[in-house]
Order: sequence, then structure tokens, then C-alpha cells
Amino acid sequence: FTDFMCPCLGPPQSAQGGETVAPGMRRGLHLRALGGGSWHGVLLTLLILSAALTASAAPANNNFANATTIAGVSGTTSGSTVGATKEAGEPNHAGNTGGASVWFRWVAPANGTVTFNTAGSSFDTLLGVYTGTSVSALSLVASNDDAPPGTTSAATFAAVSGTEYRIAVHGYNGVSGNYTLTWLYPVVNETVISTAV
Repeated sequence: FTDFMCPCLGPPQSAQGGETVAPGMRRGLHLRALGGGSWHGVLLTLLILSAALTASAAPANNNFANATTIAGVSGTTSGSTVGATKEAGEPNHAGNTGGASVWFRWVAPANGTVTFNTAGSSFDTLLGVYTGTSVSALSLVASNDDAPPGTTSAATFAAVSGTEYRIAVHGYNGVSGNYTLTWLYPVVNETVISTAV
């Protein structure tokens, strides 16, 4: 290891806050470089620390109260559950304890059968759909672990217009990764028959 000292402005014998620096000592920020004794080592250390902090940061919609709003009769959103946690009182989605969830809120724009799925996600997902305003007092609407043939999930239910639903994307046994969440009402093809009179 090699120590580096970044000097600060001010008289050599003075320090911030009025403290006195002993004769022969210099005031400043000391950095210790890994191997080689170069500033490259200092920068590398800082980059590693920055990457570690970034990797452990929880997603913005990690908590039920900060659920991401989604809307419309159909749509797709994507993101990551890396760094996500499970809240105290949070239910076991699809019967699995899990450990890493992100939340969404969606108000049904119409009555009808709607499906939420995580097809295209990079990990084994769990999906839970609920009503309620508190993570510890939710009413289950639908849930799913695996939708064959893979390990992503799909939950279908009868949506009621104007009702707000809370959707949790979770990882089986706490695994995490990149997710894709898609929702849609079934497409109905109508055939109009014209009759000549």
C-alpha cells in the first residue's frame, strides 16, 4: 500500500474547527492506494466502491408504498429486481417466501378479463395481484409461480373498472434479475355480417 496526501488550503499549523496541528504534521485527506503506489490504484479503488454501492441500491419501487403506476388496457414495462427486498408483513407471493419484490399499481380502465405476465424475464419469477392499501393487509386476487413451458409467471383475473390493483413481481426463493411485465385484455375479433334486403 502507498499513502497519498491531498493537502488543503490554510496555514500548516491550523485545522478546520480551530484545532491545532502538531508541528511537522500536514493537514489534508489521506488516500491509500492498492498496490503499485499510483493514482491509478486510488481511482480503481474508488470505482470498485462506487460499483458496489450502485449494485446494492434497491429499485425505486421496492416498497409497496412506492409502487410504480402503470395504466391502460395493455402495456409493457421492464426493469430489475436486483437489490430489492421483502417488506415486513408482505405476503408470500404464489405461496413462496421469495425475498426480492418490486411493486406496481394499476387501475382497471374497463370490466373484463385481464392477464399480467412476466414472459421475457431473465429469472424464475413469482407474480401476485392484490387489492388493498397496506402491504400487511392485502386481499389476494390472483397469483402464479410458473406459466408453462418456462419459469416466468402469468396471472389472469376478472378486472372491475375503476378498481386499483397492486401487482408484485417477485423472485422464486429470493432470486433476482431483469424483468418484463406485460398486461392486456383479450383481443376480440368481431365479424360483421351484412345482409342485403
